[in-house]
Amino acid sequence: MQKEFNDSAATADERAAMLKERVYVTFTALAVMIAAGSHGSAPTAGGAALSLVVTVAAVLMASLVADVIAHSAIHAALVTRAELKHLLKVVWGAAGAVFGPLGFAWAQRAQCS
Repeated sequence: MQKEFNDSAATADERAAMLKERVYVTFTALAVMIAAGSHGSAPTAGGAALSLVVTVAAVLMASLVADVIAHSAIHAALVTRAELKHLLKVVWGAAGAVFGPLGFAWAQRAQCS
């Protein structure tokens, strides 16, 4: 049985993870809605690539913000400089995930031209 966020039996780490995921999913959904609504009915390859970059950037920022909020809520303290440095390093490393899809979009655009 899955523990609920308000369940007194849930540990601080479990509550932090649940809160982080709630914040993360909210920001991700907003990013996708903004990206999808930013172009017309048939997006161009450039428009799709821009939507991808905006969505990935928003998702990475959502992950960072969710980690900081969850840490602050559970531990009643801001992240330390070392923790923030680690979180930023993780986010920056994950940003490389956008290059594969952008490469495919670029190749598709070149093939259609």
